[in-house]
Amino acid sequence: MKAFFDELKHAREASGMSLNDIADSTLINVKYLAALEEGDTSILPQTYIRAFLREYATAVGLDPAVVMKKYDGALAASAPAPGTEPGTDAGGASRPAGINQSAVSGGSVFFRRRGFIVAAIVVVTAVALWNIVGRQQPPPIQEIPFQAIVKENEQHLAPVPLPAASTSPIEGPQGKVDSLLLRATMTDSVWVQMIIDAQEPREYLFRPGARASWKARDRFTVTLGNAGAVQFTLNQKSLGTLGRNGQVVRNVELSHQALSTH
Repeated sequence: MKAFFDELKHAREASGMSLNDIADSTLINVKYLAALEEGDTSILPQTYIRAFLREYATAVGLDPAVVMKKYDGALAASAPAPGTEPGTDAGGASRPAGINQSAVSGGSVFFRRRGFIVAAIVVVTAVALWNIVGRQQPPPIQEIPFQAIVKENEQHLAPVPLPAASTSPIEGPQGKVDSLLLRATMTDSVWVQMIIDAQEPREYLFRPGARASWKARDRFTVTLGNAGAVQFTLNQKSLGTLGRNGQVVRNVELSHQALSTH
């Protein structure tokens, strides 16, 4: 993977473009671009990483299809072999660090023969499992163009008008009243996952300066890809940010208790 991302960086430098130039043309935050060049792909879900890579490739004059083919090849090459884990032998047993394998192999003929038989059984079993599991191809990752992501999330943020004379809380499922109002103001690009009460999670990608609001009956569960880029208020009480710039925070619960602790 390092060789792949180094190649991207060299292509950008050869084109004479800076990270800020690419950020201006693609609307991708320069922090995410820098993280991609360093190979830090943990900042966003896989669908967004692929979208960012395609935009990056186009900006520096590379063929996006070729870049994505190399990326998939690098991913496959860096994946661990099926059925094995670091620090284990072929049979899955732990192997203490620092043991000289040649010293272990110097045992009696009996143990060597028994080890050969066990190894043969392991190999046959591994081949059978590979024939079964290896044929099950994972579903392809859906690629989403970056501009489509932005457009989709702008639609999520479209305000829902309420009747002009109504100032009462909105009733949720089964007539229960939503008692929490969470507002967010973005100072930088940020990925947000929001879970309202026990509903399915929703994901958003916001630009700097965007605003959003959500209503809940009991709680919000928030995950952020750039925690310092969002200022929150809960029921008009300022909560500030949930972390530092560039920090990933996961499953932070905001409820009535947050009102009493801030």
